[in-house]
Amino acid sequence: MLAALWKFALSPDYLDARFFRVLMLTDPRFAGFAQLAGRLTPDLLESLRGFVTQHVDGPFVAGLDAPQEPARFLWLAHFMTWWTVLLEGAVAVAFLWPLERGVSRGRDTLLLLFCVTTYAITPIEGFGWLLIAMGVAQCEPVRRTTRLLYFAVFALILFYREVPWAERLLEFSL
Repeated sequence: MLAALWKFALSPDYLDARFFRVLMLTDPRFAGFAQLAGRLTPDLLESLRGFVTQHVDGPFVAGLDAPQEPARFLWLAHFMTWWTVLLEGAVAVAFLWPLERGVSRGRDTLLLLFCVTTYAITPIEGFGWLLIAMGVAQCEPVRRTTRLLYFAVFALILFYREVPWAERLLEFSL
């Protein structure tokens, strides 16, 4: 809940997609995904990364030697921003809602969807596994299929960690 609140209400630089624009450029773990989904060439990725990471003393002058970000990359950053805000918010509401009423019935589905989509791109599997463990812990024992889905997503997050799927797909698309 607090993560969704921070992103939605307390951090304007998150909502304008700046967070994902900078993250995809500066964190090497996102390079393959940024190139594949954002359609960045290796040269453009390096150019944008160099621009974002340059040290600037004094006021920043917009447009000065700034490489052009492709429309697809900008769309991707905005999509990732709003997907995260909306899905995190939905998970928070579903888990805070009274049990077995209204939106709380979809809480496992929302949490599983969050983990499947988020950890495919975000390489912080430990946090994903913690969410899965908490999901299993709150799941009624009679809901065996849901519990199995939690374990399957746990394994999927392991797959995401071990197999650089974006880089492999990028090799095939060249």
